[in-house]
Amino acid sequence: MFCFFFFFFSISRLLPIFQLLIMVLTQKCSAISNTIKALGEQGPQMALLNTMWFCLRHARRRQPAARDRSIWQPGRNG
Repeated sequence: MFCFFFFFFSISRLLPIFQLLIMVLTQKCSAISNTIKALGEQGPQMALLNTMWFCLRHARRRQPAARDRSIWQPGRNG
C-alpha cells in the first residue's frame, strides 16, 4: 500500500515537469517544421541550405575553455 502511494505521489509530482517538457518540444518541432515548409517553397536546394543554417544557428555552441595565460609556462614565457 505504501509503495503504491509513494509511486502515485512521485508521478503526480513529476507530471507537470513532463507536461512542460512535451510542450516545449512540440513548440520547437512545430517551429522547425513550419520553417522547413516555408523554405521548401523556395526550392529544394535553397531549403536544405537554409534548414542547415537554421539548425546551426539555433544549436548550442560549446564555449572553448579559456586558457589562463597568467600561469608561467617554461619554454613559452622565457
